[in-house]
Amino acid sequence: MSRGCARAWSSSANLGPGFDSLAVAHRAYFDAACVEAEPGPGRVRLNITGPFSKHVGAPNTAEVALESLVRSMGLRYDLRVTLWKGVPVSAGLGGSAASSVAALAAASEALDLGLGPAEVTRIAGAAEEAAAGSPHFDNAAASSFGGLVVVLGDDEEVSVRSFRLDLRLLVLRPLLKPVEQKTKLMRSVLPSSVPFRSHVRDLSRALSLLASLLSGDLRSAGKVMSDETVTPYRAPLVPCFNEVRKALMAEGAYGVAISGAGPSLIALGPEEELERLAAAGLRAYGLCSLEAEAKVVSVAGGFEPLSPSEMSKLTSYSGP
Repeated sequence: MSRGCARAWSSSANLGPGFDSLAVAHRAYFDAACVEAEPGPGRVRLNITGPFSKHVGAPNTAEVALESLVRSMGLRYDLRVTLWKGVPVSAGLGGSAASSVAALAAASEALDLGLGPAEVTRIAGAAEEAAAGSPHFDNAAASSFGGLVVVLGDDEEVSVRSFRLDLRLLVLRPLLKPVEQKTKLMRSVLPSSVPFRSHVRDLSRALSLLASLLSGDLRSAGKVMSDETVTPYRAPLVPCFNEVRKALMAEGAYGVAISGAGPSLIALGPEEELERLAAAGLRAYGLCSLEAEAKVVSVAGGFEPLSPSEMSKLTSYSGP
């Protein structure tokens, strides 16, 4: 029997105008997995632990991803998987992708498959269909490659460009009961087509956002963390979004956007002011009668192997 363990970080997709094409990995939360492999017909058995384990639905993306890996590579091994669920479920923080990426990376370690971030992204992104109703690759790419990612892809071919970012950002998460199939729901409210001029303006925003982030101009980046084709349709379903955004902007934030499909938010601002902005965001949630969590975090790297002892130390807290 062989064993491998790995960790994958949370992420925020879209960042305003970059729907399904931009995402950033961050050190707000992580999932970790250990895979034990032994010769067999290719069965996958999954055990989920950790602070957010009780909210994980079925089918789980990690299980779907590993079954796909076994089929595509013709592996004659049974995989026994322990997934430590540290990324909140149904929060817009790439939790389903982090689970898949961690599990695939752990399987690669266990079987010495040498899977790179591109292959992990392809398999994990396809497994997102289990959570979102259709494949998408932005969160999977962020958790696999780390940093800021630009994604172009579909089921057949995925292209990812990753960029290292040295910055801190603010992640805010209202403490809400998870909504089943939330990503699928939030995709269902989007229009099937958009006005051409709106598309052009959002494309301009996305390109400006990318250029500003890469040049370190966070003030300019914040100005274009908005869009006309996705957020207006999702905002009514994101509790307290407008109130928190207004409060943060009034306190000096550069920009605020829904993280992925929400309800979490991501904000840019002066690094020395992020803790103060976090407090302002929590006050705004309080005025909406909502409890929330705010984290000032750095940009994360891609998936990383863990030794069994490292895995044990990292996952010693199992939550309430």
